[in-house]
Amino acid sequence: MLGPLPPITVPASTTTTIPRDTEPSEVTVEPGDDLQALVRRLGDGSTIRFSPGTYTLDETLVLDTGLRLIGAGRDTTVIESSAGGAAVAFAGPGGLEVRSLAIRHVGDEPSSVLLAIEGPVTVSDVNISGGVGGAEAGGGHGILFAFENLEGLPERTPEERAGALIIESSNISGNADAGILATGGANPAIVGSDIALNGTCGICYTGTAGGLVDDSRLLGNGIGFQIGDTSIVTIEDTRIADSTNVGVSVAGDADVTIRRTTVERNGPTGVQAAETSRVVVEAATISSQGAGLLATDEAELRVTGTTVREHGIGIQAIGASRVTVRDSTVDAALLTGIRYGGLASGEASGNTITNAADSAVEVAGSATPTIRANTITGPGPVGLSFVETAGGIAYDNTITGRDVGIQLGGATTAQVSTNTVRDSETIGILFGDTATGSAIQNTVTGSKTVGILAGGRSRPTVRENQLSDNAVGLVFREDATGTASANTILRHTIGVQEVDRAAPTLESNTVRDSEEAGVAYAGAARGTFRGNTLATNGSIAVQVAGTAAPAILDNELRGRGVYGLLYQESAAGSAVGNLVVDQVFGIQVSGSARPSIRDNELDEIALTSIVFEESSGGDVSGNTCTTTLTAGISISGAANPTVGTNDCTVSRTSE
Repeated sequence: MLGPLPPITVPASTTTTIPRDTEPSEVTVEPGDDLQALVRRLGDGSTIRFSPGTYTLDETLVLDTGLRLIGAGRDTTVIESSAGGAAVAFAGPGGLEVRSLAIRHVGDEPSSVLLAIEGPVTVSDVNISGGVGGAEAGGGHGILFAFENLEGLPERTPEERAGALIIESSNISGNADAGILATGGANPAIVGSDIALNGTCGICYTGTAGGLVDDSRLLGNGIGFQIGDTSIVTIEDTRIADSTNVGVSVAGDADVTIRRTTVERNGPTGVQAAETSRVVVEAATISSQGAGLLATDEAELRVTGTTVREHGIGIQAIGASRVTVRDSTVDAALLTGIRYGGLASGEASGNTITNAADSAVEVAGSATPTIRANTITGPGPVGLSFVETAGGIAYDNTITGRDVGIQLGGATTAQVSTNTVRDSETIGILFGDTATGSAIQNTVTGSKTVGILAGGRSRPTVRENQLSDNAVGLVFREDATGTASANTILRHTIGVQEVDRAAPTLESNTVRDSEEAGVAYAGAARGTFRGNTLATNGSIAVQVAGTAAPAILDNELRGRGVYGLLYQESAAGSAVGNLVVDQVFGIQVSGSARPSIRDNELDEIALTSIVFEESSGGDVSGNTCTTTLTAGISISGAANPTVGTNDCTVSRTSE
C-alpha cells in the first residue's frame, strides 16, 4: 500500500485584505485574470465560469468556501499550475463543483493536482493530470481526498467532512502516484471515468475510505486498484487493463465487490486478495494475466458466475486463504485452472474447466478444499490432482478426455467419490507415491489404459466404483497396498491386474465379461483376493504368474471360460474355499508353480477339475470335484504336488 501521506502545506487564504462577499455571485473570467484574488473574495456558493484558454498559476489555488468552477470544455479550458503540494486545494467549508475543464500540473515541484479535505465535491467532465511525486511533498496524485488530519492541513471532524464525493465522466491520467487517492473515511462515487497511465495506482484507498466505481476504465496504471486497511469498495461494469503490476490489489481488512467487470492483461495477477481481506467477484471476465485471481494469507475470495481464461493459473489459493469458486468458467490455463495450496480451503463447485495445459484443478500443500459438481474437459494431462499432503474431498464431478482423470499423489488423504470419469487418454483415477486417500462410488469408463490404478507405495481405499469399458479395469502395481471392495468391473481386456510387489486386499468385487482374464497376478504380487464374483471372463477367470503369491479365498469363479484359476511360471500362494463353475479346466498349475489348493468346490468342469503339469507342485487337499468329464485331479510330467484327501478322482501320467 501507499503508506502514510507526507506533509502537505496549503497556503493560507487569509493573507488578503479583500473582504469576502456575503452573498453568492456568478462571474466569468478570462486567461490572465487574478484567480487567487477572486476566489478569496467570492461568497459561499458562488460560480466562476472560465472562458476558453489556459490559466497559469504558480501557487496553490486554495478554495476555502463553497464554489463552482465551470469551464468551456475540458479540451479548451485549462488551469495549469507549477505549484508545489497541490495545484488546487479545497479546504471548505461549503461544497466544490468542478466541471468541463482541465487541471494540469506542470514542472518539477512535487505536487498533487486536486486536493479536497472535506465534501461535498463533484468533479464532472474534467481532465486531471501531471501530479509529481516527491518524498517531502504531497505526492503526485491526480485527485486526493485527504480525509484524515494531516500536517499542514486544517483539521476537520467527520461531520465537517460529510457530503457526497462524485467523479463522473472525467479523465485522470499521467500522475506519478495515484490517479485518485481516497484516505480516511472518504467514499467517492466514480462513474463513467477514465483513469489511465498513473504510476502507482489508478485508484487507491486507505484507512476507512471506500465507495463505488461504476462504468469506468482503468488502463495502463501501475496497479489498477490498490485497496487496503478497512476500506469497503464496490467496482461495477468497469474495465481494468494493462496495469504493469496487479489489476486489483486488496489487502488489510478490506471488503471489495467486483461485479460485471473486465480485468485483463494486468502484469502478474488480475485480482489479488491478501492479509484478512474479503473479495467477491461476480459475473466478471478475468483474462490474460499470470494468475487470474490470487488469494493469500488469510484472505477470503468468492467467485461466482465469472469467466476466467488464458492465464498461467486461472484461480490460485495459497497461505490460509479461503476461496470459493461457483458456477464459473475457467478456460485455457497455461498451467492450472484452479489451484489450492498451502493451508487453503474453500469450495469449487458447479464450474466448467476446460483446456488447462497441466491440471484443470490442483490441490497441493496441506490444502483441504471441497471440489464438487464441476465439469472438466480435455485435452490436457490431469483433470483433478491432489498432491503433497493435501486433503479435502471431490464429489459429483464429471471429467472427460484428460490424460488422467483424477490423480492422488504425494501423501494426500483426499477422498474422491461419486465422480464420473470418461474417456481418459491413459488412466481414469490414479493413486501414486504414498497416497492414502479413497475412491468411492465413482464411475470410470472408456480409459485407454486403466480405469483405476494404484502405484508407488500408495494405500488407497477403492470401494463401490463402477468400472466399465476401459482397457484394464483396476491395477495395483509397484509397492501399492490398500483395499478394493464391492467394485463392479465390466467389459475390459483384463478386469483386475496386480504386478510388481503390490499386495492389496480385494474383497466382494464383481468382475465380468473381460476379454482375456478376469484377474491377473504377475511379478511378485501378493495380497488377498477374497469373496469376489467373476463370470464370463474370456479364457481365464484368475491368472497367477511370475513369483506372485496371493491368497485367493472364498471366491466364485464362474464360466464360461477355459481356466477358472491358472497358476504359471513360479507362482505360489493359496487358493482356499473357492467355487469354480463351468470352466474347461477348473484349476491348472504349470511351470514351477507351487500353490496350496485347499477346500475348493469345482463343478460343471468340462474336462479336468485340477491339473498339475510340467514341474509344478504345491499341495492339494480338501477339494470337491463334481461333474467332471475326465479326471478330478490330473498330475502329469514332472509335476509332484502333495495330494491330501480330496473328493476327486486322481490321475497320474508321466512323460
